[in-house]
Amino acid sequence: MSFRVDPFLYKTFDAREYHCFHFVRDVWKELTGVDLGDQTPESRTASDYTHRAMMVATTLQRLPSLQDPCIVLMLRSRIQPHIG
Repeated sequence: MSFRVDPFLYKTFDAREYHCFHFVRDVWKELTGVDLGDQTPESRTASDYTHRAMMVATTLQRLPSLQDPCIVLMLRSRIQPHIG
């Protein structure tokens, strides 16, 4: 019997270098073969993340029901958005 180790199990969060946007990109590419590209803003402020998230969100579609796989963008007041 062989076991497959999850390639994302040991990813380490880093607010500047590897965060939720990067994680979603890696998982999406693994699942679909499609590279979403780097969607993070050059600047690292909360307002820059929110602005970039809204730009990305305009290219996403609201789904009537869950699909597998799907990306969820969570906007939060006065805090950087989260994506998963």
